[in-house]
Amino acid sequence: MGYDAEEDSHWIGGFIIDAKQQGKGYGRAAMEAILNHLATKPGYREAALSYEPENTVARRFYASLGFVETGERTEDEFVACRPADDATNRRST
Repeated sequence: MGYDAEEDSHWIGGFIIDAKQQGKGYGRAAMEAILNHLATKPGYREAALSYEPENTVARRFYASLGFVETGERTEDEFVACRPADDATNRRST
């Protein structure tokens, strides 16, 4: 995780769950823990991340957690953000 002062957002980078462990809830639990941690930070406004356009599993996963694509790209990856007030409104399904 890192803070981008220019964008006033907290970036979550390098989030990967081994393919053999996917579908077991580890990714959701880890991402929810990250988002809950960020929610305790003073001035926390939003979380941002990026993923490869062809990774439809990641796209659906992040969308289910409230991340919305911004239309921006970084290093050929889609950028998605989630507002801070969404951190306490979403729960696992």
